[in-house]
Parts: sequence; structure tokens; C-alpha cells
Amino acid sequence: MYHHILLATDMSVEGKKVAQAACEFSIKFDAKLSLVHIVEQTGFYFGLTEKEVNNSLMENAQKKMEEFVTPLNIPLDDCHLKIGSAKKEIFQLAKKLDIDLIIIGSHGIHGLTSVLGGTANTILHGAKCDVTVVRTHKKK
Repeated sequence: MYHHILLATDMSVEGKKVAQAACEFSIKFDAKLSLVHIVEQTGFYFGLTEKEVNNSLMENAQKKMEEFVTPLNIPLDDCHLKIGSAKKEIFQLAKKLDIDLIIIGSHGIHGLTSVLGGTANTILHGAKCDVTVVRTHKKK
């Protein structure tokens, strides 16, 4: 049913649960699994140029990504770091890679926007492929 799955992750502790679910989907459907992490710009530079800040953010994210994917056995060639708007970058990468399922985590507890968060909600309603949202918090 699925041939190429995209895991959109923030690489948090909760994100590990989402990543594990993505790995299980990949195995179940014998699908390729790619990962994307979006570095969002802060707008605060404290005397540094935007390029210097972006380079530093990307270097830190690259190190964190390597640590995050090692136990998941996702090849680094299938991992993508982007800088900018999460929604825009996820949609662009999904189109470029011909993704047929995006997996993303939820974060909150009350109300649709709270449960999904702004990015997850936009991905769920705007993606041109299937989307699976993995709950990262237990329901109270």
C-alpha cells in the first residue's frame, strides 16, 4: 500500500515514539523510510550574521540527527535537514521524494489544534498524500 514514508520529526524524546511507529509502518508495508527535521529560524542573531546562525543551527541539528537515527537504523542518506517553515519544507520534500505517507507526532491534550499542534494540523489537512498522526502523550 505504501512505498515511501516520510517521518517528520522534532527529534525530541516524544519524537522517538513517533519514529518507532514510522519504523514499524516501514517494515509492515516494506516501504522505504525517509526522515526530515526542519530547523526553524529564531530571528535572534546577537551580533552574528544570519548565515552564521543558520550554519550553527544546522551543525547542531546534524549531530542530533545522527544520534537520533542510529538506533533506528535509518541511513543518513535518507535523512533530510531543512531550514525554514516546517509546513512548507515538509510539503516540498514529500512532493520531491514522491512520498505516499507522512508520519508526524501530536503534542497536546485538548482540542484539535492543541492535540495536533499547528504544524501537524496543517500537514494533516494540506498534504497530498496520507498522513498518520502518532499520539505522544497518553489521554488523561
